[in-house]
Amino acid sequence: MKIFRPALVSTIGLLLFACPFTEYIVRLHDPLDAQEHTRLGAIYEKAGDLAQAEEEYLLAIRKDRGQALAWAGLGNIQMAEGRPGKAMRNYRRALKLNSDSPDILNNLAAASLAAGRLEPAEEAVDRAISLGGENLHYYLDTRARIRLARQDYGGACADFCRALEISPPEDEAFRKELALEIEQTGGSCSEDGQ
Repeated sequence: MKIFRPALVSTIGLLLFACPFTEYIVRLHDPLDAQEHTRLGAIYEKAGDLAQAEEEYLLAIRKDRGQALAWAGLGNIQMAEGRPGKAMRNYRRALKLNSDSPDILNNLAAASLAAGRLEPAEEAVDRAISLGGENLHYYLDTRARIRLARQDYGGACADFCRALEISPPEDEAFRKELALEIEQTGGSCSEDGQ
């Protein structure tokens, strides 16, 4: 038995010495469920930590492929990274799980626009607008940008005006951006939003 003791002591010593230099800890049991990973992903995404957000969204999907918000979150990250084609695929996956989400439809429209696919972009944003919701001003902004791409300056200006009319006053940056877009399209907003 004395023969093995030095080998055991040196092995333990080597392990103890190497532990501070390991970069990753293997997690044997993940205590979080899919929704918790999705929430964490959204927190990281909002904080701008896209790599960590992507990891959390992927963990959520591995635990439950029915997490529409995790699929949409992956799409958001891919859009931020300039990959609209991949974003479109993930937004479509999210919509298969939650077809009545105007936010996801709007994101699909924005990704389609970025990919130069104007017809599917318009279909998605029109559906988002028909569903309405608290972010209607963003959907109108997306449709205005699609109309700009189609060189429909009057329609774009009308959508920018309507978005400006209904956007929250506290969203000053968005409102300034809308005003600038209206000016650049050569339009102005009258009482009826045209």
